[in-house]
Amino acid sequence: MKRAKQHKHPARTTVRHHDVTCPRPASGGPATLAVPNHDPAPAREGYRQVEIAVEPVAPPTWPSISVCLIVKNEAENLRPCLESLGDLASEVIVVDTGSTDDTVRVAQELGARVHHFAWTNDFAAARNESLRHATAEWIFWLDADDRLSPDAVAQLKRAAASGRADAYMCLVTSIEADGKRTTAEHIRLFRNGLGIRFHGGIHETVGPDLVRLGLTLAATDIQVLHTGYECAETVLRKSERNLPIIEKEVARHPDRVDLLFYRGHALINLGRLDEGLSDMRAYLARGRPQWPFSYGRFLAYAAAAGILDLRDQRDALEELLRDALQEFPGHPHFLLLLARLVLLRGRADEALAMLNEARGAMERPVRGLRPRDAWVELAIAEAYRAKGDKETALRWGQMAWEHAPDWELGGSFLARLYLDSGMAEEAEALLAELCSAAKTPDPWLVLSEMRFWQGRLKEAADAIEEARGRGLPADQADKRLARVRSAAALAATRQNGAAAKPGLVALQMRGMELLGKREYLAAAECFAEAVQESPTDPDSYRYLAACLKALGREAEAFEAWKLANHWESQATATSAAG
Repeated sequence: MKRAKQHKHPARTTVRHHDVTCPRPASGGPATLAVPNHDPAPAREGYRQVEIAVEPVAPPTWPSISVCLIVKNEAENLRPCLESLGDLASEVIVVDTGSTDDTVRVAQELGARVHHFAWTNDFAAARNESLRHATAEWIFWLDADDRLSPDAVAQLKRAAASGRADAYMCLVTSIEADGKRTTAEHIRLFRNGLGIRFHGGIHETVGPDLVRLGLTLAATDIQVLHTGYECAETVLRKSERNLPIIEKEVARHPDRVDLLFYRGHALINLGRLDEGLSDMRAYLARGRPQWPFSYGRFLAYAAAAGILDLRDQRDALEELLRDALQEFPGHPHFLLLLARLVLLRGRADEALAMLNEARGAMERPVRGLRPRDAWVELAIAEAYRAKGDKETALRWGQMAWEHAPDWELGGSFLARLYLDSGMAEEAEALLAELCSAAKTPDPWLVLSEMRFWQGRLKEAADAIEEARGRGLPADQADKRLARVRSAAALAATRQNGAAAKPGLVALQMRGMELLGKREYLAAAECFAEAVQESPTDPDSYRYLAACLKALGREAEAFEAWKLANHWESQATATSAAG
């Protein structure tokens, strides 16, 4: 590929040198449920680390760089990938493994040299075929769904020209469908002509050859954006493809602990959670490495935590998260998960301390998974709501919604906060917006609660059915519908003039009617009677707290709010135990 005009002032590149002298360790990899195609962690134990800075002064001539790719049916991805290379490549080598789309034509149009290679279920073999055709002084490899920024291009050129190392690691950031970002280190740039080759049928790496040849490896801050995990269907397809290859590698190399990690992620992606969790636990049990940050172990903790959270195994989850924070102190991903857990257990102040620590950590570069700002902000809103501080909770909820206006859960929680604060019109407007395009049950669930307390029971039932159609589990939908039907039967009895003993639902409905009219004292009396009727019902305490707050009785409101959260936690724990 013809090189474009040279950058006069490439960006500054910081590298950390590693003398690679140890065997290949267990290595890291994917985002929470997405596995990269390569081994991202080089051998680390026993290295000498030296911080240097490559000054942004252009050399008289730039070293030549061969950019190498292996592709199959990547016509859509290949063009933006190659166009992102700027003036990096002296030549682009594309090895096609059997495309049936326009991949080859696109590659040739953009000046790449295309070679064909029959796919053998061996990624290292295909990558080594691309290296065989490379003629430049340096090799940089990437995938069709990778992208480089102009700064990254300039940094790569500067790293090659510096002559400070034989190989360089880059920071590869993957974006997942739910917005999570995972950053891992991959060895991407290395000298040609030294006998460096890829090893491993899958999650291939040149690490073993760097060790064998005694070469110098440098870690850099050069960023590569990987877009291959933005689509959940793509992750599933890759896992289906990868699992048989990984199983073959496990049979060939039973002592490679990193294969447990890769197999575990593929199994999790395919819905085989028990097997995947078992592999992750086995991987973590093999011992903690000596280097500062193991991507594999970080992501194994994250994947295991996701499964335990999904299954509501709270004791096991808390133990796992505290172990993770021992190994990765102050990491915002684990702090957020643990904060949400302790909040469910009624420890709002402890949760807030963790969330504030997480926010501070997110102001610096984050390795591994970086939570979205809105996730932490929403958790802070939940914590303040649990403490009875509606005003502060509302402020944080609005901030989360502003930072992630496409996040239905965040918008749904904000609607709840509006209702807590007596802002019915704002809640109505927000829920109308959310429900018009909802893909999850969350907005419809909030709307069903709102309609229930308004006495519009048919609409409440309809909203529950809408939530069911968007993924609300059948048992939860049936439980909510039973509550609505009970309230409808009670209302029908009252309309028929029959003498009915005031029950919990009737008291709550009457209290909500009065609350809507801003008759706070009368509403408080109804909810106080509801508490007497059912001392363990959290809703009665919550709405009693809202009335007392409106009456200026802050201390009593706070006590009622604490009782609401206490009984809600008790009910959740009982349900989980059952």
